[in-house]
Amino acid sequence: MHGDAEYPRSLVAQTDLYLGIAKAHLLEAAELEHAAKLMASGLPHAQIPRHLIADTVEKLALSAASVELVAGHLLRSGNDESLDALADTTIVETYAPLARALHERAHRHDRRKSLVTADLHRALRGFLRTGELKQARTVLDELERHAVRGSGVDDFLELLDDRDRYDPAWDDEDAAVASARCLEAAGRYSDSLVKLRPLYHQHMQQGDDSAASGILERIEAYGLDVGEYADLTERHRSAANSDPAPTATDHDAPVTVLVVGGDETQKRLNANVKARLAAQDTHVTVEFLHTGWDSNWAPYIDQVRARLSGVDAVVVMRLIRTTLGRQVRGLCREHDTIWWSCWSGGGGGIARATMEAASTFRASQATNHT
Repeated sequence: MHGDAEYPRSLVAQTDLYLGIAKAHLLEAAELEHAAKLMASGLPHAQIPRHLIADTVEKLALSAASVELVAGHLLRSGNDESLDALADTTIVETYAPLARALHERAHRHDRRKSLVTADLHRALRGFLRTGELKQARTVLDELERHAVRGSGVDDFLELLDDRDRYDPAWDDEDAAVASARCLEAAGRYSDSLVKLRPLYHQHMQQGDDSAASGILERIEAYGLDVGEYADLTERHRSAANSDPAPTATDHDAPVTVLVVGGDETQKRLNANVKARLAAQDTHVTVEFLHTGWDSNWAPYIDQVRARLSGVDAVVVMRLIRTTLGRQVRGLCREHDTIWWSCWSGGGGGIARATMEAASTFRASQATNHT
């Protein structure tokens, strides 16, 4: 008999493991749980060969209890090869702990950027299929942040072109805006125009001239040849000529508006925005909360929540991470605070959105007092 140094794993464990694998491949439902139990008893002392993991787990997928026994142990082992093998199986769509393990691994500091985004894509697929929409939105947000910073751009854009890969965690407008933002960050302005053009026409069709104007201003800032978006400018000119003159607004009521979003570029425009507002209405006060593209935006939500009681309306910039924007709009609805979207990143667009938010608040107050 040989000593333990020569046989570091239990022979019985090896036997149980391979017998369990063999039984699993028989595809007899009655045998699956027994096969899984045999494998589970062997796994603490032996390893399933990498090339057998995916096929074996796919067979066990007919029984949720069997998947939990085997896949659960493989995940707890912390072995990257086992996790990669499991991620290539269909159980990523039914076994939520696998998506969580992939998401957790994506945050390891030793992972290369390409591997991080690959883990996030697979985790997203799992969260969507298992109905964990909050987690799916978190992953989409992280993918957006990486793409804006130049990592995994094309894969993210491809994802956003396929509604089944983000719905219902995001809607179509979320996807279009995130696509445009990533393309802008990469300097691909003509491609970004392609994403924003349908949104412009959609908002014009809905009669939302403010949003349409903001989108057009955002496009104009690209510096493209005006011929590339002549259809938009022509439609806007025609609509402006046919719109009735705006009614007078009571400028006496003081209004405080909080603008949320933007980065250092918008921060440098704060004085410009204040000057524009002062020239239009000295009773409108504006405050700013620039969120940038930091990895952790949770503190900004806390700041918005804390400041809502001291403002009358909120402007939510579209130059903001998508999930953060969703959270801010949700807070406004929760606190019954008027909010307004701002599509433009320029001083004029921010000032205009601020004035529109202020006007909407005043109108609501007037209605409440009649």
